[in-house]
Amino acid sequence: MALHGTWYGELDIKSQAARFFKSFTDDIISPTDRIAEEEFESIDSEKRTVTIKMSGCLISEKYKSVKATITVTPKEDGDGSQVGGPSNARRLALTSTIHNSSSTLLLIS
Repeated sequence: MALHGTWYGELDIKSQAARFFKSFTDDIISPTDRIAEEEFESIDSEKRTVTIKMSGCLISEKYKSVKATITVTPKEDGDGSQVGGPSNARRLALTSTIHNSSSTLLLIS
């Protein structure tokens, strides 16, 4: 299993790009439920792009860190927007130890 990787995802939303981006950034700047410690690398309101590094809390159970760049783009037909961007993650090594009477085996996946 890879210990790091990059993924790209996108989804269509019905909201206007500017309205969604403002709501999204307002929510992540002052979250009520903490699933991670966020560090903002950049917020570009004009391009509706935010880059966030996350670590700690629930994320730290499986990942050292997660970095995501999220861009909100208006659809050409004016009917909603598209949200997407790359995410990079550095996974923690999963280890298991098997003991028997003659040896110990450490498995890393």
